[in-house]
Amino acid sequence: MRIGLDIDDTFTETKKAFRRSFKKYQKKYNSTKERIENLNYEEYKEFLKEYGEAIYFKVKEKKNASKVVRKWIKEGHQIYFVTARSKDYFEKMEEYTKKYFIKRDIQYEHIFFGVRNKYECIKDLNLDLFIDDQEKVLDSFPKDKLTLLKMIPDKNNYSKYEKVTNWKEIEELVKTMH
Repeated sequence: MRIGLDIDDTFTETKKAFRRSFKKYQKKYNSTKERIENLNYEEYKEFLKEYGEAIYFKVKEKKNASKVVRKWIKEGHQIYFVTARSKDYFEKMEEYTKKYFIKRDIQYEHIFFGVRNKYECIKDLNLDLFIDDQEKVLDSFPKDKLTLLKMIPDKNNYSKYEKVTNWKEIEELVKTMH
């Protein structure tokens, strides 16, 4: 199978890493900004310059993500990571991301960085499966071309797509697909 994966909040726990780092930022700089979204462009770049490693290299993966992906690779599946992560905000983004996968012994066919329209980026790859945590991303894919799964924190979250909450569920679904 040819499998496309988002990274942030599909493979990793990025939102949690952002929240932890932003709390440290607020404390260190006595920041009155209540949310990370309230930082302007320059503040955000400075925030990532200081906390980017903790967010993008030291971020925890979702439980069993590496184990499942390594198993798929051994079984001959092709893995493509597709992410909005971009050097626009953080210069070391690609470096930290690639080191992250090397550290976890995750091989992949390709990582596509800075992708705003994931389907347009990968439409010629003839994927069988794509997994993302954002409804609007999945909405950009044709419904009849491939299987789409939405990674959600719990089954109570709404989605018009098949929902998964963990990598064991994903592993079981993939077994039924091939």
